[in-house]
Amino acid sequence: MIYTPDSNDLSGKKRFIDHLEDFRKTILKIAVVISACFVICFYFSPQILHFLKLPLVKAIQASIQNHPVDEILRSLNPTGSFIMATKIAFIAGLALSFPLLFYFIASFLIPALTKQEKRYLAPVLITSCFLFICGLIFCYFIVLPLMLNFLWNFSRWMGIINDWTLEYYVGFVTQTLIMFGLAFETPVFIGGLVLLNLLSYKLLKSKRRHAIVIIFIIAAIVTPPDVMSQLLIAIPLVILYEISIWEAYFIERKQASYLAG
Repeated sequence: MIYTPDSNDLSGKKRFIDHLEDFRKTILKIAVVISACFVICFYFSPQILHFLKLPLVKAIQASIQNHPVDEILRSLNPTGSFIMATKIAFIAGLALSFPLLFYFIASFLIPALTKQEKRYLAPVLITSCFLFICGLIFCYFIVLPLMLNFLWNFSRWMGIINDWTLEYYVGFVTQTLIMFGLAFETPVFIGGLVLLNLLSYKLLKSKRRHAIVIIFIIAAIVTPPDVMSQLLIAIPLVILYEISIWEAYFIERKQASYLAG
C-alpha cells in the first residue's frame, strides 16, 4: 500500500498531525467556554463580591454593628474596583466552566487510555469535583468565619485599627478557598500515587500517627487558639487521610486480583 499524507495507517491510529488538530480544537473550546463564563461572571461581579464578603460580616457582626456590608472594605487604588471585578470574574468563570473543561480534556485523553484506565476516569472525575466542592463549602461556612473573626479581634487586641482593603481581602479569601478545595482532593491524589506504585497501604498506615500530628499542627496554626476551632479543621482532614488509607487498601487488592486473573 502506498502511504498518502491524507490517510491514517492500517491500524486505525491517528497520525501526529491529527492529534495536534484535536489538541487545537480542545484548546479553542476551552478558550471559548472560559471567555463566555468570564463575561457572565463579570456582569454579576458585584453579587459575587457580596457573597465573598458574607463570611467577614458573619465573623465580625458584633463589631461592625449596623454598618452596610459595602462599607467594610476599602480600595486605595482608583482602578482597584475594576481590577478586582476582573479577577473575581476570572476566578468565578473558571469555577463555572470547570465541569465543561474537565469534559473537553477527558474527551481528548480518552482515545489514548487503556480499557482499565477508562474505567477509572469517570469515577475519578466525579469524585474530584465532589471533594473540591465539599472543600469549598467547608471553608466558606466554617473555616473563613473562624479565621476572620480571630484575625479581626487579634488586631483590635494589639491596638491596631482594622481597615482592610478590597484587594488583600479578596486575595486572602480566594486563596484560602482554593487551598481547602485542593486539601479535600487528598484521597484522589493519594489514590493516583498508589496506582503508580509510589505509595502503598502499609506506608500510609505506618505513617498515620505522623500525619495526624502534622494535621493538628497545621490546624493550630491556621485557626484561633481554642480547641473547638482546631478540631473543626483537623477532624475532616484526619477523616480524609483515613479514607485515603482504605482507598489504598482496596486499590492494591483490586490490582492483585487483576494480575492474578
